[in-house]
Amino acid sequence: MQKFFASIKVFIVAIILTVAVTVRVCGASENSNSDNKCTANPTVIFNANGGSGSMPDESIPCQGLAHLAKNGFVFTNYSFSHWNTQANNSGQSYADEASFTIKTSNVVLYAQWRPYPLITFDANGGVGVMKAQSIAPGTSSSLSPNAFTYPNHIFVGWNTAADGSGKSYKTHGMYKMDAANVTLYAQWKMYPALIFDPNGGKGKMEKQFMFPEKSSHLTPNTFTNINHTFAGWNTIPDGTGKTYADGDSYVIGTSNATLYAQWIPYPTVSFDANGARGSMEKQSIAPHHSAPLAPNAFIYKNYIFMGWNEMADGSKTSYPDKSNYTMRESDVTLYAQWKPYPLIIFDPNGGSGTMQTQSVAPNTNTHLAPNNFMFNNHTFAGWNTSADNSGDSYTDGSSFTIKTSDVKLYAQWRPYPLVIYDPNGGSGDMQAELITPNTSIHLTPHAFMYANHIFSGWNTCRDNRGDSYADGQDFTIKTSDVRLYAQWIPYPTVTYDANGGKGTMAPEPIAPNSTTHLTKNTFTNTNYTFAGWNTASNGSGTSYVDGADYLIGASNVTLYAQWMAYPMVSFDANGGSGVMLDQYIEAKGALHLTANAFTFPNHIFSGWNTQADGKGTNYEDG
Repeated sequence: MQKFFASIKVFIVAIILTVAVTVRVCGASENSNSDNKCTANPTVIFNANGGSGSMPDESIPCQGLAHLAKNGFVFTNYSFSHWNTQANNSGQSYADEASFTIKTSNVVLYAQWRPYPLITFDANGGVGVMKAQSIAPGTSSSLSPNAFTYPNHIFVGWNTAADGSGKSYKTHGMYKMDAANVTLYAQWKMYPALIFDPNGGKGKMEKQFMFPEKSSHLTPNTFTNINHTFAGWNTIPDGTGKTYADGDSYVIGTSNATLYAQWIPYPTVSFDANGARGSMEKQSIAPHHSAPLAPNAFIYKNYIFMGWNEMADGSKTSYPDKSNYTMRESDVTLYAQWKPYPLIIFDPNGGSGTMQTQSVAPNTNTHLAPNNFMFNNHTFAGWNTSADNSGDSYTDGSSFTIKTSDVKLYAQWRPYPLVIYDPNGGSGDMQAELITPNTSIHLTPHAFMYANHIFSGWNTCRDNRGDSYADGQDFTIKTSDVRLYAQWIPYPTVTYDANGGKGTMAPEPIAPNSTTHLTKNTFTNTNYTFAGWNTASNGSGTSYVDGADYLIGASNVTLYAQWMAYPMVSFDANGGSGVMLDQYIEAKGALHLTANAFTFPNHIFSGWNTQADGKGTNYEDG
């Protein structure tokens, strides 16, 4: 504003100066240089200098005084200020229609322009762009139409102060312009707001600002309320006021209003245990919507949950656990459906006793109940799905997974292992002995016999190379039959040795440390007489007469026959020639002498004599 008044001051001074100059020129005309003589009238040429329009040149008598023509140029949003001999206003200035004395040359006068003062429009919180409005000073004009916007606000006019405390102007109102620029601030009034109340629901909805008394569509509901369906809006929370559908048209007044969400509870699914125990909350599902049913939480001992049904007896529509369920308009009850667990049935399979069936959840692992059956002289050997043990086998108390059907398990029995007594060459009879596995017993005293042998115990091998056990010893059997072989020690024998004689005599077994009669000698020895027995072949040991009593120890003994040679008759040729064998004569026995076999040429055999000269005892031939 100060700058503007400074310009006015300069302008006024310039006019005064110009007038003064003009006056001086006019006053000095009588004293002007007589040498400056005009040959023709000079011309004032008017230049619009940015403006528009036309003005004829003005011819002025040389050295004469004239009034300048009134400005006829125009320049939009500019006021004509004055003339100047320079376009940039740096020369001599002249007021419009001022007196003007021209000398001898043409002069160009340039129009000088002053911009109209501006009205600047401020959005004052709004958005948008508006051009400044130029109005000629001292004139009135309609204000430019408002082009600003402000969400949720109504434009109510302009004011010279942002806070509305200055002078107000209506929209399109007339404004009389002063000489200075001015700023007008848009004035706004907030739309009345429609407030959305969840009324028990959850979520957030922004206020909806509406143009007063004008219909608008309600913002679509975004509130939620668990297990409730949105049923529209109402001006009163309990729904007794005016009702509006979602997105409905609504006319607000000039003040704020509140609409309350209206909710309808979802219909519920009630779960009935149908004989089981436990509890389940009702499940709310939006009508005509599908949702997974809540997982079953009921428990029914030894029963498996099979799903839900609309009837307790399962005669209507069935639904698997956690399956999708499409809700109707009204509440519904679903009944748990149960199937007994498959059973494990225990069969004694020849044994005796009782065992309870075992209920097992299908496809789950359990331990079989311990066996409670008995079978005399048998050991329980586990279970099998076949009585003959041809199926699947399971040990006592083992893990077992049942499927969906009952299973019968048959007890499997193993006879007690036997101790089998083998005479191993002996004779007699002993019953095999049943023994509980891994228990200790006394072995049955042996009852076998073996002629000329002593029982010495038992052995797990026939040839006594296994484990040995004494008669009646404690014995622990495992799970398999065991055969024990009687072990025998032959009686010590008296072996008869012919000791040069001939014939055979069987060895004579004798119970150890017992006395027996020696067997009569049956050996023979030509030309010898049996003379008894001796423990040494040369007769240097102990001698026993034939058939004597003999006490034997534990070892075998050999008795050697003792021989006494018969008396021998030797034949001497006594001068003759030839050979004759000696002749033995059994002691005290009579014997015919061997017939002479000698020869003596020219001699006749006359008999035998115990002397060569015939002086001894004579014996006839033969």
